[in-house]
This record gives sequence, structure tokens and C-alpha cells, in this order.
Amino acid sequence: MAQGKQALKSRIRSVQATKKITKAMELVSTSKLQKQKNMMEANREYASYLKDTVSQILADNQGVENVYLRKVTEDSNPFTILITSDLGLCGGYNSNELRFLAEEGLRISNYMY
Repeated sequence: MAQGKQALKSRIRSVQATKKITKAMELVSTSKLQKQKNMMEANREYASYLKDTVSQILADNQGVENVYLRKVTEDSNPFTILITSDLGLCGGYNSNELRFLAEEGLRISNYMY
């Protein structure tokens, strides 16, 4: 009977230790998430400013011919750059991106690591 009590106490301590570790991991991930949200918000402001600037430049220079500003036609060969992630737990993201390319009928011609 003493062994059963000791095993039970050991199991309780183990569960409590796991709970502490899980809580610490949650705090770290919450902090990282908040940092990424702040960075994305700062990037959103930059992207908006960049879009406005480019739009203004294009509006001021409508007569200028530029190879990058041509409309995509049926006989043109558009170039798509796909950027995937190599950080942890990103397999689902990468799979979804590659699936999207396949659904759009775009072929993958080269990988760059």
C-alpha cells in the first residue's frame, strides 16, 4: 500500500511540474505573438504608405512605358515568386501555398533554399 501512495504522490508532482512548464510556454508564446502582431501592424502602415507613393508616381507618369506595368495577356508568361517558411511548425502553411499554386495551374519550376 505504501508503494501505491508513493507512486500517486510522484504522479501528482509530475503533473504539477508539467502544468508549470506548460504555463511558462504559454506565457512565452503569448509574448511572441504580441511582438509579431506589433511588427505586422508596423508593416501594414509601411505597406500602405508604399502603395500610396507608388500610386502617386504612376498617376504622375501615365505616358511612361514600363515592362513591369503591362497587363498580363493570354500569350504572356507571368512570373510568380512564392515565399515559404522554414521555421518550426510551418508545414501546413507551405503545403497550402503549394496547393494554391497547383489549383491556379501554375507550375513550380525551381526551388531556392
